[in-house]
Amino acid sequence: MSAGDESAVTPRRLLAQWPVMLVVFVLVFGGLAYYIASTPVRYASNSVVAFQPQPGRADGRDLISLLIQTYPELVSSEKSVDLAAAAAGVSPSELRAGLDAQIPPLTLTMTIRTELGDARAAQVANQSLVDQVIVQGDKDPYLVATAISNANFDDAPAGVSRKLLYLVSLILAAGTALIAGLVAIRVRAAFADSRDSD
Repeated sequence: MSAGDESAVTPRRLLAQWPVMLVVFVLVFGGLAYYIASTPVRYASNSVVAFQPQPGRADGRDLISLLIQTYPELVSSEKSVDLAAAAAGVSPSELRAGLDAQIPPLTLTMTIRTELGDARAAQVANQSLVDQVIVQGDKDPYLVATAISNANFDDAPAGVSRKLLYLVSLILAAGTALIAGLVAIRVRAAFADSRDSD
């Protein structure tokens, strides 16, 4: 039999590689499934604060846009994070790792997002930060801060669904196992060819 015949891929030859394919599938899927299962679940809470000039002030929008840039810094400051973390019963470092506060371009609003391992803690921490922004807004001679969306409670995990991740892992493992089977056919054919030439 020629090397070409030996290396030809047929369903029967592919099925004959089932031990190799099974080992590869189990290793790849097992590794990915373990990684997904060991990744901590995170829950997110979101809020929106709007800013406008103090009544009676004629400051331009450009000045207001500059002034509100200080508020994300306030939210991420050590004092604010410490207070919010204490309210939520988590460590400041844990809260800081899941905190994002930003001013979307061309707006006078600030979005605050907190991600923690507990949905209620994420909401409590977020609301604490919103309250601190409102208090600071009350003292601000130029701006008024208003919560247009208080911290929401969402008990669905943040990010991509674990079911979807497991499905993708299953497909990747099956594809890798198939490739391993094809490679095994080629390797056996090459080995048989070299043995025949001897």
